[in-house]
Amino acid sequence: MKKLQPPFKVSAKQSLFGTGSSTSWGLANILHFTFEFSILQKVNLPYFFIIFHMIGVFFGAIFVMEVLHKTDSITVFLIQFIFLVFFLMSLMIFLQPLYTPFALFGAGFCIGIGSGSVHINTLRAFPELKDPAKWGAAGRLFSQGLGVSSILVIIYAIINLTENFVLTFIYFTLILIITLVSMLITKNDFQNITQEHVTTITILKNKKNLPKLGVAFFHGFFIINTYYAAILIFDSLGFIQYLNSYALILFTIVAIVSIPVGMIVDRIGRRITAMVGLALQALAFLVLSFLSDFNIPLIIIFISFLGIGFTFIYTGFTRLEVELSRGLNLRDELSISMGFVGIGAAVGVILGEVIKHLIIVTSNAAYLTIVLLFIFICATIVVFQVRETLPSRSDKFTKPDFIDDEDLTLYKERKICLVCKGKATGFEVYVCTDCGVLYCLKCAKALSNLENICWACNTPIDKSKPTKPLKGVEEEIKEEIIKDKFK
Repeated sequence: MKKLQPPFKVSAKQSLFGTGSSTSWGLANILHFTFEFSILQKVNLPYFFIIFHMIGVFFGAIFVMEVLHKTDSITVFLIQFIFLVFFLMSLMIFLQPLYTPFALFGAGFCIGIGSGSVHINTLRAFPELKDPAKWGAAGRLFSQGLGVSSILVIIYAIINLTENFVLTFIYFTLILIITLVSMLITKNDFQNITQEHVTTITILKNKKNLPKLGVAFFHGFFIINTYYAAILIFDSLGFIQYLNSYALILFTIVAIVSIPVGMIVDRIGRRITAMVGLALQALAFLVLSFLSDFNIPLIIIFISFLGIGFTFIYTGFTRLEVELSRGLNLRDELSISMGFVGIGAAVGVILGEVIKHLIIVTSNAAYLTIVLLFIFICATIVVFQVRETLPSRSDKFTKPDFIDDEDLTLYKERKICLVCKGKATGFEVYVCTDCGVLYCLKCAKALSNLENICWACNTPIDKSKPTKPLKGVEEEIKEEIIKDKFK
């Protein structure tokens, strides 16, 4: 089992800037788990109409790739966030069957637009994440945001229990104001991330991208399965009046387990974490298949397994998708991934309706478990077609293929070691005599015994020694030095 890397130290400005990501996830989960269902109930439309929202996610992702690719990530995020809140509020105000599908599509469209910018903004706040060697702490950073977003859903579920329109309206308004203010006052502290545009067709034509897009598809399918399939079964059993209680318990579970799951994904890897989540969801619906009447203990067990499985899936799949995307094309690749999340979710809605019909006809929820087990096997095959992105210890001492000027400037200003990304201050520091890049003393000594060159400018670190490439026996020396460093 891998040793955990030290967690990221989050400053006040990084926390303020990061509110955008957390509140965006929170609003998306509010929309998915209770909001859209309660609106459809009020306008007497079938639950199947939430498919408009899923289709909107796909078209929003394509739109941002093809139209907004030159726009700054903060601007894109704030525009989509404002419109997302607008569509949520308008759904509460205009309770009309003709308007509801349009607004659901609009809300999904906004989520699709914002997916790439959310992750680019995270990189702006934490530029260390551009280095794969630091991904061993990324799961815990993500889990903090997931925990905050879960609290937003919990608060909404409590408010919605009162069915107070004014309180809900005030709540959404406060979220909007806090997000806008916190990001606007800190945006100048974080540099933009240079991105190269890649078209949708180019990504789809590259066969190497297919497994990654398959991961995104199953991500969307199983995320929607967490709530849509459960809601359909609850509705068929006559429990739909407990929708807010369901969301309240579910996201309390998510908030509790998010931090431990972040540690797990950083220890055992992204693929295994996602697979554990899928297995837990299958187990949850196996429990549900025994539910024939209002059995509170069984329902709580079902929701608990579902919430834990959701957290594993959400964390594992998200980190996998982000880390499989290339740096210069990160925004566009994550946008198309979100488009496939929308497609997977839409397929989940259609399949849910088919299974609902079977359950009504046969009065047997076991069909859902059988179908999910089959899809679980398919998802497992697809997920293991992509590489594991959690770095090994030796990855920390692997020279990056490319180090740009922005990175070098950042490391110098913040006094960060170019190798281990730890602090390089005081007497325990080596400064390159040519380019001025900093190394902590342990990394400088290790490099002097390996290549003996500066990673930034290839200047010898110890001028009394020859420079040499790593190969053959020297790889064994490297392993020994790495073991010493991490003792």
